[in-house]
Amino acid sequence: MKPKKKNSHPYDYIIIGAGASGPIVAKSLASDGYSVLMLEAGLGVDPEDDDVWNPQRWFKVQEDPVIEWGYRSTKQKNLNGRTLNMMQSRCLGGCTIHNAMVYVRGGQTTYNYWEQSLGCTGWGYDDLKPLFEGIEQTIGILKGESDVLVEAVFKAAKNNGLPYNADYNTNPTEYGCVPFEFTIEADGKSMRRTTSYEKYIGAKGKVKNLTIEPGAFVHRILFAEEKGAGNIQANGIRYQNRFGDLKTEYVNKEVILSAGSIASPKILLQSGVGPKDDLEKLGIEVIKDLPAVGKNFYDDLGLPTVFIQKQTLPPQPYGFLTSGIFATDKPDFDPQKPRYADVNMEVQICSSDLPGAPQIGIPYYSIGMAAMHLKSRGTISLSSNDPREAPVVDPNYLSNPDDIKQCIFALKLALNIAWDGALENWRCFPVLPTAFPLPKSGGGWDWHWLGIEKTFDEYLENYIRNTAVTIQHYVGTCSMGTDPESSVVSPNLKVHGISGLRVIDASVAPTPVTGNTAGVSYVIGAKGAQLLKGSK
Repeated sequence: MKPKKKNSHPYDYIIIGAGASGPIVAKSLASDGYSVLMLEAGLGVDPEDDDVWNPQRWFKVQEDPVIEWGYRSTKQKNLNGRTLNMMQSRCLGGCTIHNAMVYVRGGQTTYNYWEQSLGCTGWGYDDLKPLFEGIEQTIGILKGESDVLVEAVFKAAKNNGLPYNADYNTNPTEYGCVPFEFTIEADGKSMRRTTSYEKYIGAKGKVKNLTIEPGAFVHRILFAEEKGAGNIQANGIRYQNRFGDLKTEYVNKEVILSAGSIASPKILLQSGVGPKDDLEKLGIEVIKDLPAVGKNFYDDLGLPTVFIQKQTLPPQPYGFLTSGIFATDKPDFDPQKPRYADVNMEVQICSSDLPGAPQIGIPYYSIGMAAMHLKSRGTISLSSNDPREAPVVDPNYLSNPDDIKQCIFALKLALNIAWDGALENWRCFPVLPTAFPLPKSGGGWDWHWLGIEKTFDEYLENYIRNTAVTIQHYVGTCSMGTDPESSVVSPNLKVHGISGLRVIDASVAPTPVTGNTAGVSYVIGAKGAQLLKGSK
């Protein structure tokens, strides 16, 4: 039954962002009969564009300036002053258009920690499990098939103490070497990327009660004070459409931010919601003093290793080899003591055979890893009061001294796997890092390297500071919690102290999950839709 409107505005809900989470919320609200406007800063993507939909071509998608925001980090003092490309997609489908399609629920212990230790009632794994299952039926999840190289990688991992794990998404632990699962659908031998927008809204964007406006760049959220109550009420948005016109839309019920871990805090800040002192310095009227907006920015850190291949690799139809390694999140993993799991890392393997992959003139494969559950936290802030200016993105990598120790430990484990005898027929010689084991006269072996550092740990530390990259697992900047001083939204995803405003995307994750962040973005969208149903 269509809800009765109490107001005259055309839309009951306005959703900002059509990435992983927004389409799930939009479809749910529209299906319940509410009028919904979904705004997306980017445009649509050609359904026949092979660079986008072919899983093997994800490197090329991330190079597309039409799809990418082009964000850059500040100079990272702990990465030897380097600035990094902080990739974030702007299009219908958001980062599900340009990610590497690995699907990970994110670790049962992490969600239980949110509920049991952080007070986020309803966010435990048992509550989220049926939502994950529904998402997986809608999106379509493909488990990659093994091959001779994958089996060699698994043998090398097991030789280094990591057990085989048949299904990291349904087993109580992600620990061990695992066959990856992907947001890919297969039609015979043909494979195609799937996205949240495509699966929940449809390529043509035709959903009853839903209006979709691409090319809409949001300047700010609008607010009114509820009469006699002194409460702040979000009642609309101001945005620039794709023709350059400045428009205002008001809403009957709620404004929902689903713009991601960089853009969602940016929009809150430019709307006057955030740390009071920071806003006043930029001449922005303070609507609500919320110190945590834009804080708690987290990203896993990528540590590459590259080897010249000894023989031709098997095909990589998924964009990665099927092999993955999660050396973290045992059943008794404690997120408060993340190194408890020996080392926190995820290993993904791909090669120069993939279109758009960096080339060095000779075929190679990369054993790339994400160092996870690090302690450093960064910020998203504003450079000016002009909403058209890019935000200041400071991941603050390796600011906690424990993190470099964990990265060195992770890199050593990855190198031990890479140099294991099980991979001897595939590995020729190293490119990055230029380190290799040589036998000792009395038995065993020692690491040797091409560098001036006195110890192997010093060599690896310098290598990490010179080569580490973002892994694009951004979370935390509008974190969920019960304390308005240290969080931005409550467990029902409402912004503290403001009526009619929620954030529903990966930015609400209070701590990092174990693995790639598409899965947590999907489940936050599904949970947000569930919470909205419960509030009507």
